[in-house]
Amino acid sequence: IRQARARLATGKAPPRGATARPTSSPDG
Repeated sequence: IRQARARLATGKAPPRGATARPTSSPDG
């Protein structure tokens, strides 16, 4: 669920360990 929310926030598939990083963090 957390990963799903992160995807919607970032608008793209978050990298590994993105669950520990804030949604506002630049994933690159």
